[in-house]
Amino acid sequence: MKRKNIILLTAGLLLLAVTGSLLAGIDKKEEKTFTGITTIECEFALGNVEIVKSSDAKVHVEVNYTLDDKYFTPRFSASGKRLNLKEKYDNDYDDEKDGDVSWILKVPDGVEIDFNTGVGDIKINGCDIEFEGNTGTGSISITNAKGEYDINTGTNDIIITDCEGEFSCNTGTGKVLIQGVKGEIKANSGTGKVKAENITIVFDGSFNSGIADVTIIGPKGDEFDLTVNSGLGDAVVDLNGMALDGYLEMKCNVRSGKIVAPVTFDTEEIYGKNRSKTLVKTYRDENMKRRFYISTGTGKAVLKK
Repeated sequence: MKRKNIILLTAGLLLLAVTGSLLAGIDKKEEKTFTGITTIECEFALGNVEIVKSSDAKVHVEVNYTLDDKYFTPRFSASGKRLNLKEKYDNDYDDEKDGDVSWILKVPDGVEIDFNTGVGDIKINGCDIEFEGNTGTGSISITNAKGEYDINTGTNDIIITDCEGEFSCNTGTGKVLIQGVKGEIKANSGTGKVKAENITIVFDGSFNSGIADVTIIGPKGDEFDLTVNSGLGDAVVDLNGMALDGYLEMKCNVRSGKIVAPVTFDTEEIYGKNRSKTLVKTYRDENMKRRFYISTGTGKAVLKK
């Protein structure tokens, strides 16, 4: 009889242990709705965020997480038209405690968002907002959106697709890919490739990489300035059949760079001294609607028709 009781007790303890383990991995969810919000400030450490268009004039916030409640608490604080969202971690929390945190923000048009996360990804889809965001190691993607966007990631990629507005994007080591975007566009990568395709430039477009290739294919627009530069890689503009219609300036290092273009240049000059000598070639069309500035340090500066 005693043996049977011991067996039952042992089985019960095992069941509790397994149940506790399973519950520890179950997603926890909190949802909040806020009215009259025009500004949102987010200070996250680990969390990913997905921002989508709200179906009404309210801000809907959902946070899902698998961390133990004793280590993590989502914070919501609304004051007037401002909403603050934070991730609160206990002092005993460390990276060895596995878990995920993800936020979903549903926002109406016109909202301003100031966003920071340490390692999370940023995804924006279908919004018309003003967004300033930074992630230390996460990726950033913006799709079918309008508005103003100033975004930065330390070590990951940026992808912007089918959008309209003003875009300023920077990544330390990732690549930048821009497709089907209309507006003012600035894109920079410290060490990664930068590529833009089928874009319509409004006023200004600027694309740069410190050491990798920069490629622009099929730029459109009535009047604009387009600047394309790479420190060590190739800087390439493919007009994809569009008329040059304007001013062209191309630069490269005299010793190690090269200029390639299907035009007869009007001027050719060399500036600087010794290893820093720069070759500059220019071409002017009768129509000055567009201005192209293509330059490289030690790669090739290329214009294709």
